[in-house]
Parts: sequence; structure tokens; C-alpha cells
Amino acid sequence: SDGVTGTVRVRVQAYGDGSTTRPPFTLEPDTALAKEEQDFRLDSTLVSLEDGEEEREVVLIILDDSEPEGQEVFFIYLSDPEGGAQITDRPSQGFGSFVKIIILGSDLHNGIVGFAFGSLMGQVLDEDSVNRTALLYLQRQENRAFEDLQVFWRATFSEESLSLVKDGVNLTSQLVQTSGVVICPRGEILCALILEVLDDVEPEYQAWFLVEIYQVGAGASINETTRFANITLAESDNPQGVVYFSVGHRLPVATLMATRLSLQLYRQTSTASAMTLQYRTVELTKEEMVGPYVIWPAKAGMDFPKQEGQVTFEPGSHVTTLDIYLTPDLASSSPTPKKNVC
Repeated sequence: SDGVTGTVRVRVQAYGDGSTTRPPFTLEPDTALAKEEQDFRLDSTLVSLEDGEEEREVVLIILDDSEPEGQEVFFIYLSDPEGGAQITDRPSQGFGSFVKIIILGSDLHNGIVGFAFGSLMGQVLDEDSVNRTALLYLQRQENRAFEDLQVFWRATFSEESLSLVKDGVNLTSQLVQTSGVVICPRGEILCALILEVLDDVEPEYQAWFLVEIYQVGAGASINETTRFANITLAESDNPQGVVYFSVGHRLPVATLMATRLSLQLYRQTSTASAMTLQYRTVELTKEEMVGPYVIWPAKAGMDFPKQEGQVTFEPGSHVTTLDIYLTPDLASSSPTPKKNVC
């Protein structure tokens, strides 16, 4: 830099993994070093600058292989000047005694990412449970975990496109999150993804949806065969509905000569479809005390015929009627009042 008179020579040396000679500079701690003759080759080891010549190229070759490798560095530095030359280190003037070469990660060094086998099927989200979460695991290869990796996921009903609504189920109102990012730390093969279902009071039938890995960070790719995990949303909040006798029909009273009682049933659920229930009449096992009065068991086959069957709620209706028949002409000798159960 200070003159171009005469011929000068300088030795060019490389420092990397396996080098035995310490370089004339301080290395950064925890630096991943590339290996000479495996990751790179220095072709120029002795450089001459002729009289009047200001610069000369140094030839380096980066070697390619099929092994996944993370980011590595090596250093080129000058030594043993001849011909009256001196090695200078003036970064402010654009001169340095060494250079740092970075070889970027290669061959999918951060992994081919998919769901672990145990997470592909069988995971259930149950909002009626104490634990409303499901734990999924993402997996990459042991030799492809050189750096922290971002894995982007989303919930969907379709493998072809993003779809959050199907058959009346809206995932945005079912899940705490419908998309997110998982960070797989450097060196980690398995990474956890936690799904959580919202707790509500809406009756819901069982349904299923998919969780898709749709994007990964640099140096990684998606394993297409394990890209989707199938998740089940368990039935919740009694979607079949709660059925009970209407007020005024829970303790009906019949006269001594009545032959039929009509009892009204009410369903507290959706009326979009029909619903069928089973019923039967049952004798009391013993008398009951109601205040100062004794209620005696009515006898099947005497006070009433033993009955069982089905009752149906029609679509659009919350109410249906159940008829219970009595046989006063065959009445038992038990005193009144009498009672049976349906």
C-alpha cells in the first residue's frame, strides 16, 4: 500500500478445523470452523507482486458434498513477507492482515420437518375435560439440527387450501389459536406444539380438523408425507340435549277413574333433527312419606299396565307428549294415594 517498487512475496495460510498453527489473531468463542480439504481448498499459498503491481488474486475453492452442514467459517491470513514488504492491519484504510470467510449452511442443514408418528392421528381436544389441550410433536433429523428453526403451523379442514369453517363448525370459535409459530432450538430433534380448545356452553357434536405445517425457516423443508396431523374435537356440552318433564307434568295427579295421563316432555337442545327416547314404567319399591301422608306403590298389572316404548321429538319441536295408561277397573287393594314412576 505504501509503494509498488520491486518484487515482494508473502505466504498465504488458512486456519480452520484441524489446523495446527495458531493464527496471529484472536478467535471468537464457539466458532464452528470449516475443514481444509473437506470444506475448502486454498490454491494460492505463495503470492508474488512484481515491480509496479498493486494487487494479486488469491484463489479459494469451496468444496461441495451431500452432507448437511451448518454455517462454518475459516480464515485466510498472511505471513512471512519477503522483498522488504511488511504485513499491515489498517481496517480504517481498507487493509487487513486476515479475512474471515463464511460458508453458509447447506443440504437442508436445519431439517426435513414433519409431525412425529404419534402425533399424526389419535390426538383429542375435549373442552369438557380438565385438560383442554393436546400436545403434538414436530420432528427433524438428528444430523439436520444445526440452528434454531421456525416452524409455521395452522388449523384447517382442507389439505388443498386454508378452510376454517365446515358443517357449521368454525375453528376460530373452537380453538385458542388457529395458527402460530414453533421454535425448534438448535440441536433439538423434537419440538412441542400445544393446541388448546376453548371452553363454552354450546352443545357440539364430535368433529375433526387438520393441523398443517405450511412454512419452515431457512435451511429446512417440509416432509410432505407427515405435513398434516388429524385432530378430533370431542363431543361437548350434551349435543343430544337435556330432556326432562315439563313443569306441571312432574308430579301429575289422576282421579280414581282416570284411564290416561298425558305427560309433556321438553328437550333443551337444537331442534334441527328428530330425537327418539326410550321410556318405561316402574313400580315404587316402597311407600313414600310426603309430610304427614303416606304414598303407596301402585301395582303394575293392576293399577296400571306395565308399559315401555319410544317417544319422538319431531324436527323443529322442543316438546312432545307421552301417554301413560291406568286401569282403575283392575285396581289393587293398596290404599290411595298411589304412585308409580315413568
